[in-house]
Amino acid sequence: MTQPILAIFADSQEAVATARALRRAGLTRLELLSEEPLHAAIADEEPKSRIGIFAVLGGVLGAGAALWLTIGTAKGLAINTGGMPVVSGWAYGIIVFEVTMLSAIIAALARMIWEAGLARPGAMQHYDAAVTDNKIVLVVNCEDEQTRQTAEQLLADTNAEMIGK
Repeated sequence: MTQPILAIFADSQEAVATARALRRAGLTRLELLSEEPLHAAIADEEPKSRIGIFAVLGGVLGAGAALWLTIGTAKGLAINTGGMPVVSGWAYGIIVFEVTMLSAIIAALARMIWEAGLARPGAMQHYDAAVTDNKIVLVVNCEDEQTRQTAEQLLADTNAEMIGK
């Protein structure tokens, strides 16, 4: 069972330096909670964002769905067009463009929420109110007593306020 240690820092540079020192010591289950993103601390092993790929795929799927919807609707209705083509590129281009953009935005937003951890169960279980006071909370998830002692020794040398839950 993991036992988290919460270290509250007033200075972001000290929090980042401590997170890097904990990484070098072999502690890999770290979380940094702050008002502003601090990607530099654990970015070495964090996967790159895939928001752009999801936006492109959402746009492609949205364009396909819009084409299917507009062309399928026009061909499915028995409309007398007086010899004119049933499917008009200019008229349907606007619909396809708008649905493409809407789908890209929705896909990017959904992926952003996922990558931020807001959609995952238990993602905010270690949140502390100190984050709203412009402080940085470093959460160290300790899996056994040895990692807990290592983390406590490294955190003792900092100016952090430690909270053991």
